[in-house]
Amino acid sequence: MSVTTGFPFNVGPLNNIQPFTYRDQTSHMAMLEKLRVYINDVLRPEFNDEMQRIIDKFQEGLTNAENTVTNSLADWTARFDQFMEDVTAEIALLNDEAVKDLLNDALSETGVAIRQLFGWEFNIRHYGAVGDNTANDVAAIRAALAAAGTAATLNGGQTTVIIPPGKYRAPRGSELTWVFPGDGQFSKRFFDIPANVRIKGEGGVITYDCDYDNRAVIFYVSGSNVTIDGLRTEDTYNMAGGSRPTGIPVAGGDAYDATFEGVLSNVNILNCEFKRPWYPTKFGMTKDNGEATISGVHITNCASYGEPTSVSSGGFNFVSKGPGRVKDVSVVNSRCYDVTVSAAIGLYGIHDFVVTGNYARGSNINGGGIQTENGAFNGTISGNTLVDHYNHVWLDDSNDIVVSGNKMSNSTPDNNFKAVRMTYQGFDNDISHKAGDFTIVGNNAKNSHICTESFSNPQAGGVPTMGDVTIANNTLHLDGSVVQIGIRTGSADSVNITGNIVKGASVTSIRLAPNTGQEVVVTGNTTKKIGAETSVGLDIITANAVHPLVSNNRFANGIAAALTYVSARIGDMKIISGIGAPAMSGNPGDLYTDRQATLSTNVLYVKSDVGLLGWTAK
Repeated sequence: MSVTTGFPFNVGPLNNIQPFTYRDQTSHMAMLEKLRVYINDVLRPEFNDEMQRIIDKFQEGLTNAENTVTNSLADWTARFDQFMEDVTAEIALLNDEAVKDLLNDALSETGVAIRQLFGWEFNIRHYGAVGDNTANDVAAIRAALAAAGTAATLNGGQTTVIIPPGKYRAPRGSELTWVFPGDGQFSKRFFDIPANVRIKGEGGVITYDCDYDNRAVIFYVSGSNVTIDGLRTEDTYNMAGGSRPTGIPVAGGDAYDATFEGVLSNVNILNCEFKRPWYPTKFGMTKDNGEATISGVHITNCASYGEPTSVSSGGFNFVSKGPGRVKDVSVVNSRCYDVTVSAAIGLYGIHDFVVTGNYARGSNINGGGIQTENGAFNGTISGNTLVDHYNHVWLDDSNDIVVSGNKMSNSTPDNNFKAVRMTYQGFDNDISHKAGDFTIVGNNAKNSHICTESFSNPQAGGVPTMGDVTIANNTLHLDGSVVQIGIRTGSADSVNITGNIVKGASVTSIRLAPNTGQEVVVTGNTTKKIGAETSVGLDIITANAVHPLVSNNRFANGIAAALTYVSARIGDMKIISGIGAPAMSGNPGDLYTDRQATLSTNVLYVKSDVGLLGWTAK
């Protein structure tokens, strides 16, 4: 077959193609459009006509027709392959410099078409990044981010910055700075992530060199609809001798005393790894007032590896000085190792949050697991594993929070370690705030206890208190010696202690100090010894409670062969379990239950006098 029609213009040898200029009258996009029209309007009809002639000849001789068809198809295939090769060569002439110009030219329609052709992906190596951990790659990474931001604005959708394998160095002295009110301690940052940009780590690592006095935000989220996926960062600062910590890889809002009056939303950080950071992430609003808000920040499957020898290190952190300005946040299935100061997951003034499925390990007595504070509200903390923290879960000046199904353990027993700590002190934005509406349910704790208490001094002008607290179906495994109390509560509106198992408290398994008029329920609990500790099952140390309900409990640690222990005490009235005749001293009003196995029924004795006499059987 012979096709006689020629191309509408000369593709020509590659060495004769003139340098590309996207503002000239004959752009490559126009050339490609002519080729498309030529294929559809000229070559395809001509090919169809030729095929019809071949089919007519087919009836005259099958063998001859088959040969003709085969040859014609081969001829067409060769022509098409050559055409595609020529077009590919033309596009390849758009070198890196031309592409960069197009991506940053908001007025170029040709640039828009090329960006669509290349799938909106911006590899930092195309912008000059070296990745040898020696060259300064800051300018190249900034250029890629800027181009991606421009393209996202033009496209109206999300673009992607690729960080390929290599170590990309961001050396000290290359930071950008802000000018804003505040103490300015976090006034430096290396990179801004524009709105609608996705950072995709494909094996590359951003390395930086920040000590305490030169710390900086590595990536600052400056716009909404941002995704950070697979990012890896590492601080290379030499911390010999336990020096202070490092930079902050990812941040957003005005968490660093900056003035931020916009709206930041829909930020997803997933599959990231942060080595030796101060905070791997920190989002917040520390300005007292303003219309700015942060919402929809979700951290999933990330890992942070702290520096055990440093003196300050935190974790995934959210701060809202004005309660409710940071909301709808979550930390899910992430890991935080070697937190030394502050909390592995901190939620300060945050509303509507979920913290679930995380693992956090501390390395210092001051390190915390999960902390809420300053009016945090409406949260769920569930299914986390927390190891070696001073406070595994600390709820301070917070409200309406459920803590459920968490596993908390300390390698070494310490009477100061808390599995769940509930405190109140008041805070700047609401000095009369009442902490409470806490539900602590189904947790498992080892060598740490559950407590409510006041903390520090209340803010002037207000008297903060504890509201309603429910502590139910938790299991506490204590050491029988160092950890003295299993569950301890103080003043509150109401306390409901139900269905818990407390083993090995060395002094008292459950101890309540209710304020006047407090409602107290203690039902269905089991307390046990693990050795020879002379501990009390229940101790309600005042008679302030309103009609306390104490029922269906088993205070097994108040019973021992040949010895008599106090099982429970409500105010000055003691409930004593003993064996044998009541030849024991006591105070008037004490109750003594003889549970001698040989008796057909238990005998209740009431003490009417001091000394060994004065017991009356009832």
